Amino acid sequence: MLFYLFILVFICITAGIFSLYHYKKAGEKLFAIFWGILLFILYACKNNNVGSDYPTYLKFFDEIYTRDLSLLISGDTNYSSFEIGYVVLVKLISTISHTDIFFTIIMALIMSILPIIVIYKYSSSLWMGIFIFFAMSLYTNSFSMLRQSIAMYICWFSIPYIINRSFLKFLLIIMLAFFFHKTALAFIPIYFLFQFKLSAKFYFFAFIGIVIVYIALLPLITYLTSLLILNDYTDANVSGGYIFLLFLFLCFVFCAYALRKDANPYEHAFLQMLFFSLILQLLATKFNILTRIVDYYKISLIVLLPTVICSPLFRKNRLLVIFLFIMLFILYFYKTNLDNSYSIIPYSVR
Repeated sequence: MLFYLFILVFICITAGIFSLYHYKKAGEKLFAIFWGILLFILYACKNNNVGSDYPTYLKFFDEIYTRDLSLLISGDTNYSSFEIGYVVLVKLISTISHTDIFFTIIMALIMSILPIIVIYKYSSSLWMGIFIFFAMSLYTNSFSMLRQSIAMYICWFSIPYIINRSFLKFLLIIMLAFFFHKTALAFIPIYFLFQFKLSAKFYFFAFIGIVIVYIALLPLITYLTSLLILNDYTDANVSGGYIFLLFLFLCFVFCAYALRKDANPYEHAFLQMLFFSLILQLLATKFNILTRIVDYYKISLIVLLPTVICSPLFRKNRLLVIFLFIMLFILYFYKTNLDNSYSIIPYSVR
């Protein structure tokens, strides 16, 4: 755990160092390259037992080299749940080199480069974006959740087409992500939600209404949960439960208040994503399977929180706000990974 906490602190330290660079834009590019390389090294050098599902993916990689691709795609294997996009990708990797280290290097490239590109493009403060990305466990979760992480990063590249209302391009990217993990389809609703310009009053009454309905239907929801055995899909501690729900609610109120007048189209889209993740997290307190879907919408926190903190609203006490922001997210990372559900602790090198 101390190693990961050090990484979070090191992000802040390097942010201070790179802020001394005279040319801000060039400094941000260097910072993005630096952390892209560092995240790549952390992933590429980790031991194969870091990440609960990683040994399973390595076993599949070992077996795929001798298997016929058509047999793998047909699902006539022990890995029939693996989506066709991931199967084809791994088969291609195995044809180049059939070594575990090469597979890990390719995964490291994907898990470091794709998110850094998205964060660099959308976050108004690159270091805060990377800090949140790491603190929300999106990076460390990719040690285990390979297919979903790839799908999630691909979905994030569809955001410009939500704003520009290019449904075909948006859908093509989502379908590409779907070929890596089926949960990518859960990103589709935000396209249709964006066409509505929602006010703060709407968000308030909508959330209150949903909570009332949720409480009223709680006995039915509990019954359906036990009937469908959905609680076995994900450990409740991983989701953060009601603590993370409260955390999301406070973040949403914080961002909605700060952006109530001056939000641009992108900020509106991310605010809607944050609201949608809040509703999903409410449902995830009973349907743990939804915690996987909430991850797709955490990009909203990566973008909105730095935007709000860097806004004129906190010009006078920005340092205090940043300090509280850092402490809150370090505490969040510590609390959600304390049970080591994804077997990321301890971090060890190969």
